[in-house]
Amino acid sequence: MLERMDEKLYRPVKKNLWNKLDSAKGDLEQIKLHIQETVNQKRWIDWVGKFNEMYDDVDHISPEDRKDYLERVVDRLTVYLDPDTHEHVIDIIFKYPIVGDSLDYRDVSMKSMGYDLIEGNITQSLLGSFVSKHDGSKKTLKTGV
Repeated sequence: MLERMDEKLYRPVKKNLWNKLDSAKGDLEQIKLHIQETVNQKRWIDWVGKFNEMYDDVDHISPEDRKDYLERVVDRLTVYLDPDTHEHVIDIIFKYPIVGDSLDYRDVSMKSMGYDLIEGNITQSLLGSFVSKHDGSKKTLKTGV
C-alpha cells in the first residue's frame, strides 16, 4: 500500500506543506478581516440611513428614542474642569467619524457618478458651564475647544 518516503524527499515535501498551510492561514485571516470590514460598512450604511431619518426630527422624538439614538452615536463622554479657564470641557467621543465629515461628489452635476467620503473626526469638544438644576440658569456651550 503506502511505502515510506525517502528521507531526502520527505523533508522538502514536509517543509513545502507547512509553508502552504501557513500561507492558507494568512489568507484565511485576511478573508476574516475583509468580512469584518464589510459587516462594519453595512452597519455604517444602516446607521447612516437611520441617523438621517432621526436627525431631521431629533427635537420631536421621545426621551427613550433620544436615549437610543445617543447610545448608537456616542461612545463616551469625558467631562473635566479646564485649570486655566475654570470652565467645564466636555469631550464627546463618537462611534463613527462624523464630526466634519462630508461627501465629495466626483461630478456635482451628475451625483449618480458617485462620491468619495471625506472622513471626519470622532471627537468634538464643548466648553462652557452646565445648566443649573437649582435656578435654571444656562450658559451657551462653545464647540471646538
